[in-house]
Order: sequence, then C-alpha cells, then structure tokens
Amino acid sequence: MGEHMSESEKVVYTGHFLLDPQELLSQLPPQISGEGTTTYAHHVTKEFEPADGKEGVTPGRERTLHVTGHVVADGVHAAIVESPDGDAISTKKHPHITIATIQGIPPVRSNDVIARASETGTIMPVEPPIEIKTVEGYFDGETVHTS
Repeated sequence: MGEHMSESEKVVYTGHFLLDPQELLSQLPPQISGEGTTTYAHHVTKEFEPADGKEGVTPGRERTLHVTGHVVADGVHAAIVESPDGDAISTKKHPHITIATIQGIPPVRSNDVIARASETGTIMPVEPPIEIKTVEGYFDGETVHTS
C-alpha cells in the first residue's frame, strides 16, 4: 500500500463489493430488459457519503453474504442482501444489490422500490439464499479501493 492517502480523501460510499458479479448474475439474471438497460450487480452499499470517511470500513475484508429475496418494479431489479450472522452490513434499512435498471432510471431508485415492496409484501423470496462473496472497500468517485 505504497500509495499516498490524504486525510481528505473523498469517499462517495463504503460497501461490500462482489468478487464475482457473474456468479450472482448466473443465478439471478436481470429480469428487466430493453434498449439502454444497465446491469450493475456490483456492490452492497455500506454507507453513502459516510461522515467518518473510510474509518468505518476494513478494506480487503472478505465476507460471504446471502441474497434472500429480490424485487422487480418500476424499471428496477434489485436483490435483498443479508448477513448470515445477522450483523448490520449497511446503514440502509434494506441492504441490497441493484442488479439492473432500465434506461433513465438511476440505481438509487432501488431504495424506493425495495421500501415499497417491503411494505406491500411483494419481495420475492430467493430460496435457498444465494451466497455471494464480497470484499469490503470504498468508492472515491473514480476508483473502488478494496485494499
């Protein structure tokens, strides 16, 4: 880790980054499609714009998380993610991975879609849960740092 780290280094979000997005996509392919559909399957946000920067994250820490459900609505396909040991993996009420969005729909829309599905009981279960391997890190606006 010879790179110079400034104290003011920007942290857009901390997260659990998927080691192999294709592994998840092979088991839970995007259920929305069309021109301009974007596939993400990239990370679980731990905290967005954390006040303590990267203090709350342990870059390089590997964890196996479980995809326990998914939601397809309003141009969003998102997977619900939980920690198998029940600890908090996110400051968000519904930790998730945005799998895909249709053109013009930002991935942040997953939060609203999941919240509504949770309230209306329309989260589709994934049984048995899909195990995904992740590594902790943060995104500085340009690069993901996981070491």
